[in-house]
Formats: sequence, structure tokens, C-alpha cells
Amino acid sequence: MKKCKLISVVLLLLICSTACSNSQQPSTSATSANQDEFLQSMATGISARLADSEDDSNMTDEQTAEYFSKLVDYELSEISKYENATFADETFNDLAHEYINACNSQKIATKYYKNTQLYNALWDDARNIRSAIISYLYQNYELPITSEPQNTTQQEAYLIP
Repeated sequence: MKKCKLISVVLLLLICSTACSNSQQPSTSATSANQDEFLQSMATGISARLADSEDDSNMTDEQTAEYFSKLVDYELSEISKYENATFADETFNDLAHEYINACNSQKIATKYYKNTQLYNALWDDARNIRSAIISYLYQNYELPITSEPQNTTQQEAYLIP
């Protein structure tokens, strides 16, 4: 009788350990990604954002919010495909996802453009994060940004990192 109980406990432990080890397998929804491709996509989005130098001084609040949303979309259209991606370099992986989150935060901020305090808090926090990540990736991962615009208006200075 004791042997039966012992065998039952051992079998139960084996089943439990097998179930636990299977539940810790990596998720198949996350895809492995190439960091050089992400950097190129990021640079393309930033360049497109900087290239749009529409004068917003005569725009209504709604038009300005829509314009800023369009600027953020330049980047998101390039990098949002990496939202569920995993990069081999853990630091790069964290920075890439933080950058995507910061762009998404700026997109959300444009919905609150008329609420100056909320808009500025959301937009500025996300801009600061983007700026720090751009600088770090440029210095440590060779982010392929080649030049900055020569004549930057006050509003563009507010938009770019």
C-alpha cells in the first residue's frame, strides 16, 4: 500500500513538473526581429516627420492636433510592425519598445490638444523619452540619421527630439 502511494506521488510530481515546464515556453506571438531593419525603419519615420514642415501658425486647434497626429503617424507607420517583435539584444529590445510606446503616447496626446496642461504633459514626456532613445541609439547602435533640418521653426523644434 505504501509503495502504491509512493508511486502515485512520484507520478503526480512528474506530471506537475512537465506541466510547469511547458507553461514557461516562450510565446509564439512574439516574433524575432532584425535590429538593423528596425533602426532603418525608425530613421525613415523620423526623416519623414522632419520633412513635413507645414506652417501651423494659422491652423485651428483641431487642425493643429490633426497635423501633429499626422507627424506621429509618419513614425508609427514605419515602426508599429515591431510592437510584438523581440530583438536578441535585451537593451535594444527594451529601447525599441519604449520608443514605440513614446510615439503612441504622442499620438494619444494629440487627442487632448485643447487641454493644454494634459497635452503638454503627455507630449513633452514622450518627446523627452524619444529624444533620449534617439540619442542613445545614434551613439551606440548607429541609428542611420544623416542630417537635421537647417531652418527649424519654433513649432518644429517642439516636435522633434
